[in-house]
Amino acid sequence: MQDRQWLFLVQHGDALAEEIDPDRPLSQQGRSAIENLAGFLAERGVRVDHIWHSGKARARQTAEILAASLLRQDEAEEAKGLKPKDSPEDVLPLLLSVRGSLMVCSHLPLLGKLVARLVTGSEHFACVAFSPGTLVALERTAGDEFWSISLLLPPAILQPG
Repeated sequence: MQDRQWLFLVQHGDALAEEIDPDRPLSQQGRSAIENLAGFLAERGVRVDHIWHSGKARARQTAEILAASLLRQDEAEEAKGLKPKDSPEDVLPLLLSVRGSLMVCSHLPLLGKLVARLVTGSEHFACVAFSPGTLVALERTAGDEFWSISLLLPPAILQPG
């Protein structure tokens, strides 16, 4: 049986407006949505080997919440190439060099372009509509060029109620 690689891409949770806090940390709504996501995934046995974030407060906080429930070891770490306007081509070699499962907490437009690039080969073919707190799970057989979307989980699906 061939090895499967997993990549989980998460848009940070809803953040405070820059006028309220220039660092733009998670809002209470954003924190709650990410906690719901972490709980949902943990209840289903999802565990990841690595969690990366962009270093911006909202992405770091998202990664920390997810890491508390899903990370096998260590802690979430900041990685280069994950800022909103970074190019998928710059981060792609880093993503492909990772052993084990990886979760990336980042921003738009990067995440949308990255999914498009991994699935279609071009960042210009949009294939996922992200909103704050959305998770996209991608998988591929080791060595394959393209990835498949296995799960698209927007936060509205996980709202109690």
